[in-house]
Amino acid sequence: MKSFLCKFLTESEGVSSDLIYARSEEDLRRAFSKENRLLISVKDQHRTIKNPTTSFTLPFLKNLSQLLDNRLELLAALDIVRHLFSESEFKAIIRAIITCVVEGYSFSKSIAEFPAYFDTLSIKTIEIAERTACLDKALHNIIDFISATESVNKRLRRSMIYPTILFIFILIAIIFWIIFVIPKFSELFCDLGMDLPWITRCVLSVSSFCNDHIIFFILILSIICFTILYLIHSRCVRDKIIAFIPILKEINRETKVMTFFYGMSLMLKEKINLLDAIMNITCNTEFGKLEGYIRNGSSLANAMKKCDIFKKYEISVIETGEQAGDLWPAFQAAANMLNSHLRDKAEKVITLIQPVTIAFIGILMIVIIYSVVVPMYSSIETVT
Repeated sequence: MKSFLCKFLTESEGVSSDLIYARSEEDLRRAFSKENRLLISVKDQHRTIKNPTTSFTLPFLKNLSQLLDNRLELLAALDIVRHLFSESEFKAIIRAIITCVVEGYSFSKSIAEFPAYFDTLSIKTIEIAERTACLDKALHNIIDFISATESVNKRLRRSMIYPTILFIFILIAIIFWIIFVIPKFSELFCDLGMDLPWITRCVLSVSSFCNDHIIFFILILSIICFTILYLIHSRCVRDKIIAFIPILKEINRETKVMTFFYGMSLMLKEKINLLDAIMNITCNTEFGKLEGYIRNGSSLANAMKKCDIFKKYEISVIETGEQAGDLWPAFQAAANMLNSHLRDKAEKVITLIQPVTIAFIGILMIVIIYSVVVPMYSSIETVT
């Protein structure tokens, strides 16, 4: 669905404006025409919500599940949840979901109109739960799944905050030295006519270049900053970079496997057969080969062994559940185990990145200071 900022005429308030979601502008105008409301103007709104999972999806599902636990009807529960949000964007999303449900769409199809807020696994789980009339239980399972994955991602994001802030402040200090401090020493060394060591000459050359081409220097810094931001937001490029860093590569693999295990536990808990569950989860992912192996007669454990993404200890947990004839607890246990591993590794990343960042920046500072102090010390010895 698209978001539109609409200005319209009401009988009670006169001219009013509101954010409304619709599939197209034609559908929006048709809806206003049915309600005999005069639409004055329509403007497309393109909004990007930071962390939509934590800001909207989780609170929405938690509030809705609590109301459904209290035996409220879906439409009544959605209307109450809508009033709990203060942001116009979120109110508009829930209002659009309510409209779809009133028009006869299922709840799963209604939320599927907002892929930025609801992932495919959650939509499919809700779709299955609607058939079995277990929507409240399914929502609790989805909340647990989203909370577990978001907890790991939050830890990893938090681990990058301190090194990034430290790097920015030290970088500002280095730039200040290069542009304002080192040129003063350059003039002093030039007046003394000293024979400078190569490291000092390099630092003075960099400082001279930056001062002579200050606009070019700022342009280069801007390009570097935009490149870093692009790498952070581009998942494809980020994954390629992660592939070269062993610990991050393993964390990325375990996150994907954990998501797969949680998804399988959700599906199998809703009494979906194994092949259908795998088809619903593994579409366009690294796990897509599993379906083919199982259809060719392999057991689930053997199929997992043929996929490079699974480790032996992960397969052994699923193999035990397969032999016992009760898979969903095995998938749940494997997912919880990986969740625990990921928390430990996130802590290792935090403890590793910070000293590495400090060491790298410390080396840069030492090089700059050493390149200035050594010639100064030599000049003092010469004078004395």
